[in-house]
Amino acid sequence: MKKLLITLLTAFMLLTVCGCTGGNGGKTDPVEPEVKGTVVDFGRISALVPEGWSQANIGEYSTDFNAVIVKGTADDLMKKPSVSALYFLPSEFVISNRQFYENTHDLDPIDNGDYHWTLWYGTFNEQVSYTAECTGNFGTINVVLQNYGDESEKLTMDDPDVRAFIKSITVEPFTEADWVKFENGEAVATLPVVEGYEWEDSGSMYTTGVDAWAEVIDNVLYIRPEAGSGTYSQNLQLNNEEDTFYMGQAQVDVRITDGKADALYTANLKLFDEPVEIEQYEYEDNTDYESLDQYYSGTWIDKNNDLTMFIQKIDDIDHSYLINIQSSDKQMSATGRIQTNGELLYNGMIVDGIEVDTYGWFTPDSETILLWSRENDFGGYENATIFTKAE
Repeated sequence: MKKLLITLLTAFMLLTVCGCTGGNGGKTDPVEPEVKGTVVDFGRISALVPEGWSQANIGEYSTDFNAVIVKGTADDLMKKPSVSALYFLPSEFVISNRQFYENTHDLDPIDNGDYHWTLWYGTFNEQVSYTAECTGNFGTINVVLQNYGDESEKLTMDDPDVRAFIKSITVEPFTEADWVKFENGEAVATLPVVEGYEWEDSGSMYTTGVDAWAEVIDNVLYIRPEAGSGTYSQNLQLNNEEDTFYMGQAQVDVRITDGKADALYTANLKLFDEPVEIEQYEYEDNTDYESLDQYYSGTWIDKNNDLTMFIQKIDDIDHSYLINIQSSDKQMSATGRIQTNGELLYNGMIVDGIEVDTYGWFTPDSETILLWSRENDFGGYENATIFTKAE
C-alpha cells in the first residue's frame, strides 16, 4: 500500500507542475530573513509550516512519507501555492524528475548539516516547475513547488517561506524494532499471531544490487541474502485462510553487505481492529499486441543522439524482443518481454562484457522509452536515457 501511495503522490507532483514566471530564482542574500512558524511531525518527515501556511489536506494520498503545505487553509490545495516533500528510503528506486523536464537550470543550493539540497527549475508541458532534491545515507527527499491561483501569488525558490520549509526538513531514516533480529547473516522478523489469519507475501518486494529471497515460516519472516551489497524490502499481509480479509500489514527493509543482512532501514508493523476486505480483481487482457509490435519494433535514438537502440521481435508466443544498443565506444544487449500492461521490462544488460542491473520503462502513450541502470551507493538509479522512435 505504501508503494502504491508513493507512486500516486509522485504522479500527482509530476502531473500538476506549476506555471511560474521568472527563471533564476534561488539567488539569496547572505543572511536569509527569519521565518516564523510551527514545526510539524508529518510521520517520517518533520518540517516547518510557516505562518500563513497550513498542512494541506491530501486525503487518501497522505502517508508517513510525504509532507504537503499550502499557502492558505488546509483546503486551498490546487487553489494556492503549495510545496510537497516526498521521502524515499535507501531501498527504493529513485530517478530524478529532471529527466522529464526541458530547459533545466541549476539554482543556488541549500545546505543544512547532513542535508545538501540541489535546486533547479525546468519546463514541463510548457510550464515552469521548481524542484529541490537531497540524497544521502538516509535515502532521497524530493520537494516540488507548485503554483496555483493568481499570477501575483506565484512563488519561486527565492521565497523565504519556501526556503525555510526546505531548510527545516529532517527525516527519520531508521527504525529500531525489537521484533527484527539479525542471525547468521539473515534478517529474522517475528510477527504477531492472530487466530484464523496467517502472514503471506503481499506480492510486493524490491531489491537493489543483491540476490536475496524471503519466506514466512510459522509467523516468522526470514530474509536470506545470497550475494551482493545493497538493500532488500519485503511487504507482508495478514490474511485469513480464504484470502478475503486481512488484519494487518508489515514491511521490513534491510541493508545487505557482501551477501549478509547486517542493518535495518525500516520496519513497519500495523494490526487493525477490524478485518479489511481484500479487493478481488478480475483482469481481462485487452492488450492490442499487434499495435505494440508495430510500436516497439524498429530503431530508437536517445535525446543526445549518442546512442542507437534496435528492437527486433523474436517470439510471437511470449512477445519477446531482442534489444541492441550501440554507441561509438560500447555495445549493450538484452532481451525483454512485453507484459499484458504494455510495459517492456528487462535486466541483465551487458555493457562492455560486464552484466549490470538495467531496467526499462516503455510507455506507448508517451512515445518514449526510458531505461536506466543502478550506479549510486544509496539504492537509487542514475544514467537514465530517454529514447524516441527514429523517423
